[in-house]
Amino acid sequence: MALPLLGFDVHSHTDPLDVYDACLEFFQAGGRHVDVGFTVEHLRAVAKALERSGLSRADLFVTLHTSLENMGYESTARIAQKALKELGSSYIDLVLLNAVDDNQSRRRNTFTIPMDGWSMDLASTWAALEHARRLGLTRSIGVANFELDDFLELANVASEPPIVASMELDLVGAHHIPLLRHCATRQIQAIVRGMFEKPGLLTSLDLSLQEASRHGGRGRAASMLAVRWAFLRDVAVVVPSKSEEANKPNLTEVMAAVWTGGSPLPDEVTANLDGHFWSWRPPVDVPKRLSFGLASCPDGRGVTSPEACEDAAVQLGLPLALAHQRSFSADSLPQGCSVKPSREDASVWEVYFNDRANGKARSDMALVCLQESTAPRQGRTLFLSMCMGSTYFGRYCAPFLASFQRVYGSSPRGWHSLRIWTIGVDNSVLKRARTVFGGCDITFDEDPQSQLLYTWQETFGGSVDAIDEQGVETFENASHGCLREVDTPGAEVWNCAKSPHDERVRFNNIMFFKWARRQLEATKDDGFDWAVILDSDTLFVRSLERFLPPSPKESEAFDYAFTYYDHLHKVPWGDNRDVSRTNGGFVRLNGGVQLLRHFAHAHSIVDYLVQVTSLFLKDWNPDAPATTKEMLREFKGPSQAAIATLVNPENLYWDSCAACSPHFASTPVELEDGSIIKVRSQGLPARFLNQAESLPGGRLTDDTYVLHLKGTWWRMLIDNELPTLTEHRTLPWNFEAYDLWMLFYRVWNPEWAGLPALNEL
Repeated sequence: MALPLLGFDVHSHTDPLDVYDACLEFFQAGGRHVDVGFTVEHLRAVAKALERSGLSRADLFVTLHTSLENMGYESTARIAQKALKELGSSYIDLVLLNAVDDNQSRRRNTFTIPMDGWSMDLASTWAALEHARRLGLTRSIGVANFELDDFLELANVASEPPIVASMELDLVGAHHIPLLRHCATRQIQAIVRGMFEKPGLLTSLDLSLQEASRHGGRGRAASMLAVRWAFLRDVAVVVPSKSEEANKPNLTEVMAAVWTGGSPLPDEVTANLDGHFWSWRPPVDVPKRLSFGLASCPDGRGVTSPEACEDAAVQLGLPLALAHQRSFSADSLPQGCSVKPSREDASVWEVYFNDRANGKARSDMALVCLQESTAPRQGRTLFLSMCMGSTYFGRYCAPFLASFQRVYGSSPRGWHSLRIWTIGVDNSVLKRARTVFGGCDITFDEDPQSQLLYTWQETFGGSVDAIDEQGVETFENASHGCLREVDTPGAEVWNCAKSPHDERVRFNNIMFFKWARRQLEATKDDGFDWAVILDSDTLFVRSLERFLPPSPKESEAFDYAFTYYDHLHKVPWGDNRDVSRTNGGFVRLNGGVQLLRHFAHAHSIVDYLVQVTSLFLKDWNPDAPATTKEMLREFKGPSQAAIATLVNPENLYWDSCAACSPHFASTPVELEDGSIIKVRSQGLPARFLNQAESLPGGRLTDDTYVLHLKGTWWRMLIDNELPTLTEHRTLPWNFEAYDLWMLFYRVWNPEWAGLPALNEL
């Protein structure tokens, strides 16, 4: 019997009666493929349901997994015999060698064993499955939850290579893509699971899904789109028999998709799903500025022959159009596998394998003609942000990271980099973040909170009384502007009063910018074109290619850019003058997103901002000089006042802003050695890059690139799950921004169903 496109996973049940009921319902709906996972004992219930349904054994396709606990020839053979006895059959249709156990722990991470021990277990277990297939005890054998490296290692020791590969859907880290693409190019049947178990990942694919039902229907609608796409691509799907009710698959609906062979999808949905299931993320470091010089293939890929080099080309995610062998000069090629542009056509990539035997320059070349590739339209960018505290990380930083993955996930690996300074975030949270957002060029730079707290108190003395009185937890909470309070047991609320907000402003604009300065200094020779320093309570909506082109020319680009409210900024609570003009007639500034050309003196600009901000913070008292108080009052904060000082207020008049796009202002900045440089500054509209205001009709515009969930109103909504009404904020004025946050938050917390009270508004 051929593998049915739809499978039914019953292994999560603990009661055999539940397995019996679920299978009977599945059979009656037309399903024919049951996956029992590791639970051999469930096979008896499957057999009883089959008998009750009136179907024959030939009508049923059964899949069994062997766990890591049973690796080895004898253990695998015992499991196979027990499975046949429980099912009451002479064969199992498909047995999968699973790289994780029933607790979802990968053997290489769970057991401290040498690599040769793993290889021996892998080889002996697979030999047992090959033997069982030759005896007719199983019709087919394959693998589940294998990384591509493990799959290729198994292929090297197997007499019969796997013909089926089952994998977990991963739309954030994209870990499934290398093996899935390998299967597609090698006629290996792929099985994908996880579509209904993790609907939050799928709801982030397409913003049109936010119009689906607000009562759990969004996740199911997204899952069904993915199922229909899979059937169109001849990818088999396993759906769960047990899941959250709101996300539980409708068997009638799923079977209808099977019978129709997958009904057509809108082109934009198909393209979106193709991009996330099959998208190319080359596992090689991209040469600086995408000059496409020779780039070594990654270690651990087993590239030891021209044939393996051809496989490596496929693993890069680009379709294979032509492959043949011919002689080629090896003098200029590194040992092993490499990638370079074609001499005849720069839009064609070629993959070479070089084997210098005994020091002789001999080369076998696998020439692979690849699809046209274009350099990213945004210059290489270093993004810098900060996350403090585990609670803040989950509510704000995780959606921020998910938005970065969505916007920049298809960029060549190493082209952009997002570095997060984490303070006081639990190791378990960071471990999960590395898994969820792995492969997206996101790194975490961890610092101990106690040392930072000491440094902060040494710098600002008694200005952090709240820290002394309430401890480190208060400091952590102050990082996003609110303090946790408990009025009654179990009644936790957040106090978003001004004092902790001021503390956050102080910390962000001193300690965070000092860290950012170190990152700029450390990466000055890494080939980045731009650097963006931004708050982590922002969300990426679109890539910033419009503002950050590749290889910027010094004479045409800004050295430093800030965001300001321009004459076209609209708000529902007033006119443009209310939001864009200060009392003294200057443009209103926002410090949440700042951009720099990543040149030799970029860190000096940040040094200047830190020094000026420090002066404003230390003088932020009743005895401060009149000019200092006037700047703070006019620009409403030390960071904005520091920006105004750098750019010069004379260049920031609302009626004639000399530093606002498309204009530039050139102002002097003193370097550490006493020399002076001219900094070319430019203001970019906040409605583009730092949209922190309510929106007319609550709808995002096509020119929104970065959304900023700024202020007490957002803290109350996200932390307290409490929508409030203020002069400048209501939920109807912010509903698309909140929907976007929910989409990205579900990537981190897929089980979160939303707020019923808000869904009614």
